[in-house]
Amino acid sequence: MLGIRRQLEVSAICLIAALSLLVISGLVRADVPSVQLSTTISGSSVTLMISVTHNAPSSTHYVDEIGLTITNSTGTFTHDISPPPPPQDNPFSVSYDVRSDANTTIVAVRAHCNIHGWSSTSMLDIGQNDGGDSGTESSGDDFPYFVVGVLALTIASFSVIALTLWRKSRQK
Repeated sequence: MLGIRRQLEVSAICLIAALSLLVISGLVRADVPSVQLSTTISGSSVTLMISVTHNAPSSTHYVDEIGLTITNSTGTFTHDISPPPPPQDNPFSVSYDVRSDANTTIVAVRAHCNIHGWSSTSMLDIGQNDGGDSGTESSGDDFPYFVVGVLALTIASFSVIALTLWRKSRQK
């Protein structure tokens, strides 16, 4: 009887620890970068200004990729933009020259944190933009993937504990 009680105590401690990890991982979500867009138009040249805000950047926690998607009448094209090397300023900006092309209508940009994953996608309709306007945020792949890992590990751990307790109770 004492053995099962001890196992229940250990299971309760594991449950509290796992729930704490889930809460903490949800709070860390704030470290996913955010992206704001604007344009500068000079004659027939359009420059896309990308401003990336990222909490607590360091040499081990930084934006490692900026993904740009341009949609026009001929298709959709993706480009990777190199962010500044770590440690990065907060916020930092990069620019990208978009050819002044009547076909270019929509640009979409997102930033990737090396620890917390992708930001939501910011989109800007260049065909409707007179310059200087910020892009509108849209929902994107901003769910940090490590939360899924923590959740999967928690479920697996409790499954093993439950199976062990069930087998012990069946042996007596």
